Amino acid sequence: KVIDITRRAGGIRNLLDVIFYLIKVPIYLYIFRPEKIYFLCSRTKLGGLRDIYLLGLSSLSRAKIYNHLHGSDFSSYYHARNSLHRYLIRLCYARVCRHAVLIDGMEEQLMKISKIENISVINNFFDTSYVRDLTFKQKNWKRICYLSSICPTKGIFDLIEAFDTLSVRYSDITLSIAGGFISDSESTSKETEKKFFQMLKGREKIEYLGVLDESEKYNLLKRSGINCLPSRYSSEAVPLSIIESMASGCAVVTSNHRYLPKLVEDGVNGFICDANRIPSLTNSLEKLLADHDTWQSISLHNAQVSLSYYSENTHAAQLKSFLELSN
Repeated sequence: KVIDITRRAGGIRNLLDVIFYLIKVPIYLYIFRPEKIYFLCSRTKLGGLRDIYLLGLSSLSRAKIYNHLHGSDFSSYYHARNSLHRYLIRLCYARVCRHAVLIDGMEEQLMKISKIENISVINNFFDTSYVRDLTFKQKNWKRICYLSSICPTKGIFDLIEAFDTLSVRYSDITLSIAGGFISDSESTSKETEKKFFQMLKGREKIEYLGVLDESEKYNLLKRSGINCLPSRYSSEAVPLSIIESMASGCAVVTSNHRYLPKLVEDGVNGFICDANRIPSLTNSLEKLLADHDTWQSISLHNAQVSLSYYSENTHAAQLKSFLELSN
């Protein structure tokens, strides 16, 4: 049984989701008597209270509880709470038997509520059905793409400025941008959207594609040579867009932020730039644009290793082992 807590646009639907959640949890625990409870923990004040509610009620159940962390800011969320709240978090999370994170090193996020031996790594995965027909002939190695939420701390404005510099040196490069606008620590979504479209005026080599569905997203990645995400976003962990781009044969340029350098090894999967430094980003992109052989070797490497580390089968096997499922 699944209780969907996907974030909504806001308003009355959000309120109803909260109410339904508060009702469904005790009903599901009573009616279905689950043997296992698997949840994705939150790192916000309201979401954290939701998790405490789940863990508190589950203490009346004999179910084994498994937590999966998808963000890189649980530690900062924990330390931002007052001492009483932190005690309540530790008390409730003591009910969890096993935790999972997305990449080696991310275990540090959970050390205040768990022992290291109770934390596993479960890699994220991509949909292999979309890349089975991948042919490198269709790729334009000088097409750069950005595929993520759009806000200042994701590095979108840094990328546009770096592209301006590079387009003077390389007349045949293009930039395709896809994603929806969100708020972050520096700007609201409306402010970001306004600035974004002002910057795009007169820049004919840059296209904005909006929010893409799964098929459109993979078609963009198949046509592109470089995926760029120069992020300094507070909760950036292991972006699915980077895994999908590597599986699609793209070289990756990303920033030295959080766990991104553990996902993208400099000179192997792509190149690492300094976060919030446009000259460093420009230089990292140019290492690929100036040398087709370097791009091609990285592209082929990414397409091959992705099947081993980030396939659906690998993810399913890791998840079954984590949940202690025998079939």
